[in-house]
Amino acid sequence: MRDATCRRARVDASARLDAELDGAAAHALQAHLDACAECRAHERRLAGARAAVRVRPAAPAPDLVDGVAVRIRRDGARRARARSARLRAGLAAAVAAAVVVAGAALPWDERPRDAAAADLVEGVRRAARDLSAYRADLAIVERGWHPRVDERTFSAAVWYEAPERFRLEVDDTTAYPDARWPRADVTVIAAAGRRWTSAPSRCPARALPGCVVASSGSVRTVPAVRHVVALSRRAPFDGSTVVPTDIAVPVETISGAARLDVSGGSTLLGRPTHHVALAYADALPLVAALDPAQSWRPFHPLDRVDLWVDRTTFVPLRFRVVAARAPDRAAWARLHGLRDGPGDVVLEVRATSFTAPDGLPRAAFDAPGAPRESSAGFEPVPFGRVPGALVPRRVAGLRPYRAGRTADGRAVASFADGMSWLRVTRGGRSSVALARATGEEVVLGDGGYAYYLPADATLRRRVALAEGRAGVLLESNLPRAELLRVARSLPGTGEPAPRVSRRPGGFTLTRLDERALGALEWVSLPASLPDGYDAATPSGAYLRSSRAGGAAVTIEYRRAEAEYDGLGIVIEQARPARAVPPSPAASVAVVVRGRPGRWEPDDGQLEWVERGVLHSVRAPSAGLAGALAIARALR
Repeated sequence: MRDATCRRARVDASARLDAELDGAAAHALQAHLDACAECRAHERRLAGARAAVRVRPAAPAPDLVDGVAVRIRRDGARRARARSARLRAGLAAAVAAAVVVAGAALPWDERPRDAAAADLVEGVRRAARDLSAYRADLAIVERGWHPRVDERTFSAAVWYEAPERFRLEVDDTTAYPDARWPRADVTVIAAAGRRWTSAPSRCPARALPGCVVASSGSVRTVPAVRHVVALSRRAPFDGSTVVPTDIAVPVETISGAARLDVSGGSTLLGRPTHHVALAYADALPLVAALDPAQSWRPFHPLDRVDLWVDRTTFVPLRFRVVAARAPDRAAWARLHGLRDGPGDVVLEVRATSFTAPDGLPRAAFDAPGAPRESSAGFEPVPFGRVPGALVPRRVAGLRPYRAGRTADGRAVASFADGMSWLRVTRGGRSSVALARATGEEVVLGDGGYAYYLPADATLRRRVALAEGRAGVLLESNLPRAELLRVARSLPGTGEPAPRVSRRPGGFTLTRLDERALGALEWVSLPASLPDGYDAATPSGAYLRSSRAGGAAVTIEYRRAEAEYDGLGIVIEQARPARAVPPSPAASVAVVVRGRPGRWEPDDGQLEWVERGVLHSVRAPSAGLAGALAIARALR
């Protein structure tokens, strides 16, 4: 955090999530977020935390332990009052169907990736190293965005030069009902050290042609506006402003997917293609690359993405999003005011031209001035002056790129080759502490400890090592195995995170290894999990206990390369419990393991009580059928 402006922005971001920010303050906050990567990342973490922990009244049971008996629902309660009544009938019908077909229509299976999928992953990773530049024109059709504008059309032009130069121009060509409707024209220009954006306000589609804001208990509509902002003196590969390179070669989409179905494709632009089918939850980096203003309609995690990539360059030449046939998707669609039916094509993107030259004119990445230009405060230094402690002995064949010091005093060195990159940051204990508190513990070869986090919707893979009052944070789009090899080659060793910590209110938090977790007789563990997850090796497990005798266990499972929903699979169990706590959110009763339970489609959470233990399975990307299968696998 750089100054008082950032502190004010973070307070306002919390207020905006509670719908308690007026129009002027909301616009000022958005302008700051457009210019400040750290505050944007903070806002996303805050939203994710609110989705994961929610406040609600505890059931009449003694000591369910805070965080399990009491769930944070700051925004859920408001939403529920408005939509619960109209959703229950549709939810009940969808869930009834889901319970019948859950065992036969899972969104995943236990098959390993076949040879074709493995070859494709290897191919896109090679292409990411080989690509130096990319230029394409695209045609986009989006369906179901608004009841009065069922179809929107766009043309887009993309320029990319490895590793950080990027330009995206999206031209909204939709025939809107009248001139009041804001056009979703977007321009993003990024080069080493600077980023420039021009984008419309982020307004809820249902509220358009105006933006709805809440202030002092009242709601009003204001005209949508356009923001033009610039950020200078950017650090290399600075978190949420990393350029969306998957539109050039879909390396994150392909390598991070839980399952890929690869088949022979068609010929597009005169070039033979591979056809790849995967879930939208895995294709987020590709789809989101063309929606930097986040103005598109929502997509269900289980919607199918059909992708056609050039067999030689692995450039995506076409993709589409198709509404899933998942049993609970109809209820989800009603929740978001959508009218999609199973099999409907809700988004289509097609390249009308593309080329992969050796380079592009520098003028393509020149950006104009902006009325609001901010500085990230990065001070570059020659790579020859970088301290040895900042350079790993192994950097996966990458070359030195940019180095320097951030505004808050952290030393940075980065390395790149084509689209592949690595960033090493020393100092800044807070980011290391966050990764160490939430990441998977990995024992390094020299006895040190590292903490690993897969890629999420905004950040790539990270490895943190703590060293006294300082620490090292590695960030990269390299595969997990390569990134851990880099971490093992760093000077020094990482310190282990505390196993036991005391919390206010008389609670104790204990980090559990696999042996300690298995010794808890009242805790059920999954015998199997969806493809991409290892049921025998949780990413993390934690026991919260109280002086009164209540206890709760949280078990986290993440895939090795990416979790674009930010969660993966979270299994919680707490005792003692007699009933599922009441919930004000839209939910419906289901039968889980022969017992009454509750499914919440907006949060992807299943809850029930069994033998005095409150069980929760949260798997946003698996849908109801997947959550029920995980519940049945508990032993």
